[in-house]
Amino acid sequence: MTKKVVLYCRVSSEILKKDLDRQKRMLVGHCLVNEYDLVWEFREIAPSSDQVKWLQLMEFVTKNSESVDLVLATDWDRFSRDRDELRNDGLWLFKEFGICLDTIETPVPETELETFLYSLQ
Repeated sequence: MTKKVVLYCRVSSEILKKDLDRQKRMLVGHCLVNEYDLVWEFREIAPSSDQVKWLQLMEFVTKNSESVDLVLATDWDRFSRDRDELRNDGLWLFKEFGICLDTIETPVPETELETFLYSLQ
């Protein structure tokens, strides 16, 4: 069965706008190699504290959970710079709807130990 994927690309400022294209290229390439079905894409320029598209993505996937298997970003900090917030608030929501949250460069920390180990990097 082909995974149905929603992409999330984010940069924190206009200065980094070109990185949105790099993120999309990497994610689309990952989807092609793995034969994933691209359902939707959310892109935004926003600091972690003002992620409107992230909220829209969460609403989209919860309303369309039967059509989404995976939310994919290049790196976990695209979702949130706050590892604890992501682990405690973001992951449970997606898991409740049977949707995986994943990255192609660094894994999403799911435990307190993983959060601690990533903080040492």
